[in-house]
Amino acid sequence: MRLAALVMAHKNANQLVRLIRALKDDEIDVYVHLDKKWNISQKELEAIKKSSPYVTVLDQRISGFLDTWSLCEITIALLKKAYMVEQYDYFILLSGQDYLIKPVSYIKQYLKEQYPTPLIDCTPLRKDNWVYSGFKWIRFNCYYRKVEKITKNKKLRKILLLPIYAVQVIVTFVMKSPYKRLTKIGCDLYGGSAWWILPKQVVELCISEVDANTDIVKAFKLKNTPEESFFQTMTMRSTLKELVTVNNPYEILQNCMTYAYFFDDTHQATGHPFILTVDNFDMLKARKELFARKFDMTVNDEILDKIDQEILRR
Repeated sequence: MRLAALVMAHKNANQLVRLIRALKDDEIDVYVHLDKKWNISQKELEAIKKSSPYVTVLDQRISGFLDTWSLCEITIALLKKAYMVEQYDYFILLSGQDYLIKPVSYIKQYLKEQYPTPLIDCTPLRKDNWVYSGFKWIRFNCYYRKVEKITKNKKLRKILLLPIYAVQVIVTFVMKSPYKRLTKIGCDLYGGSAWWILPKQVVELCISEVDANTDIVKAFKLKNTPEESFFQTMTMRSTLKELVTVNNPYEILQNCMTYAYFFDDTHQATGHPFILTVDNFDMLKARKELFARKFDMTVNDEILDKIDQEILRR
């Protein structure tokens, strides 16, 4: 069982090194993309490259922005690099703020037993569920971010966004929404968590679609949050779709092998995962997933120490 761990990193070189070392195994190769916006020093870069004999750092650097095609572009760059090097059985997508919550030996055995099932959070689109929201407009995310930088005042922000919304409606009407484009060509649509473990059969399809810049890819480049729907949709267009556990359309399950701490009985969801600390250790130890996010050593590094000592036995 050959595994490729694909890591999207944008900060915290020491934490990235720690993740790479935790993955060290002669059956796991690690491929790292460093965000172009990261002002990383040469010393930090060398430390990352020397952290494991099984790590490759991509020369290509892309600026990644949440909810845009750029995150899919980074992922495809990692997939292509790994695919050219070795015939991997599974490709594991991680961020630089993820960490193992199961030993490497357990992860390898688990994936060996699951192969070739795509391990991906997959919810079918319905016009009244959350998946549809990303497909109904041509995205204007870059303009939203500019307004957010101008002011944090919610009332003023709404006023400033009004002309942007108006233009978005007009452009979507003229150019047709991603939803209309994709349903016209008979493409069933899905969404889910951006973090997954995919077999080579699905990866081959993703790469070939992007290289051919098909009508499907062109439509996904226009939509909001493509990183949470492109790989789900490709998986369900693959020959392995019958192996996928598809979610109920009206539940948000995060049914993948990377746990994210979005909410619980004492924390309300904000749309972003909370930073995991040592207080969350017992909960993480009991989880079924293989990885968790997100960790930040500058906030709490004790949690990683405890995982190393009591779960990974390092």
